[in-house]
Amino acid sequence: MILKLIIHLALASYLLVGCKANDTSAVIPTLSPVEITEQRELATSTPKPINTLRPTPTPTRTISNIIKPIATVMSGDKGEGTWLNYEMDEIFDLVAGDTIWLAAATGVFQFNPTNNEITNLSNNAYLNAIAVDHSGHLWIATGREGLAPCEGYGGGVSEFDGQTWKTHIQKEARTCGAVIYEVSVDNVGHVWSNTAEGLGEFDGHIWKTYPMESILAMTTDETGKRWFGGSRYGVRVFDGENWTQYIDELSDDTVTAIASSGTGQIWFGTLNGVTKFDGENWTTYTTADGLAKNVVWSIAVDRAGDVWVGHGRAGGGVSKFDGETWVIYSQTDGLASNVVHVIATDEKGHIWFGTDVGLSKFTSRSEVGD
Repeated sequence: MILKLIIHLALASYLLVGCKANDTSAVIPTLSPVEITEQRELATSTPKPINTLRPTPTPTRTISNIIKPIATVMSGDKGEGTWLNYEMDEIFDLVAGDTIWLAAATGVFQFNPTNNEITNLSNNAYLNAIAVDHSGHLWIATGREGLAPCEGYGGGVSEFDGQTWKTHIQKEARTCGAVIYEVSVDNVGHVWSNTAEGLGEFDGHIWKTYPMESILAMTTDETGKRWFGGSRYGVRVFDGENWTQYIDELSDDTVTAIASSGTGQIWFGTLNGVTKFDGENWTTYTTADGLAKNVVWSIAVDRAGDVWVGHGRAGGGVSKFDGETWVIYSQTDGLASNVVHVIATDEKGHIWFGTDVGLSKFTSRSEVGD
């Protein structure tokens, strides 16, 4: 995520004087996969206790086994709800459920929101993304060394089954020794990530690679279509057979975040606003419409259909869209920090925010659940 940040900031300045590509809504016939049959994996020992964290290049704060949240009750024209803030390290990615999985500045953490207990699973300090597959296994994209022995300098794709870490090593696909920015699990359980050779798809046995570079965001919609956003090429969608590309329909040709509503809408965060696609029409929103910032870092859609947008180091807190109006939430309202890297929702209706100073949880008064 740190490397991804540097790339995004460089792109932001470059794109101010650049121009968009001309291809729009074009079928891409050339992204045929290369199937890799060799697959080797290396395993580490079981996770180390939290008090054995070794020093890392990233400045850290002390993390205790129990994190006591600071509560803020919000009421007024922005609605009613409660913010809980958990002070910890900078969080770059998270997956929310009964357990909260965190990719933080000092490693991978498992957080239990019921008793506020946190467990360190790995002390790798170059984490970019995190995902959970259908078996409950954790997948991590790293920007330097993998979470198990990895040949050569670079990152990798690592898998945690609850006991041990495995780094997926495939020299041809280069899922080890490459800087991996994103990892995602689709509706059939396949794991997708960028690799040194492009886009990688793992079905549990073999890797396939597609020639696609600079992948910054990915998601799967309710129909099973896979959406991939990246630098300078807008977004590409794969239906299992054909690829289609969209550029000019977006607010910018660099897509940094993608979220599916589950009801036919796809939301795209870019370096110049947010774009919504409903299957037929494209609609763009910027600061002129109520966004806190035009630079978008993350997007999530909650179970009520509200869209939440984080703006990363551009600051501004988070922007929420209820279908008609944008509302901005900041530290003044109870958010831990105005620098929000990632947003996720859980089945109980809580909204989770990974910030540069730790974790925030928002619960609307209208939501039922703990």
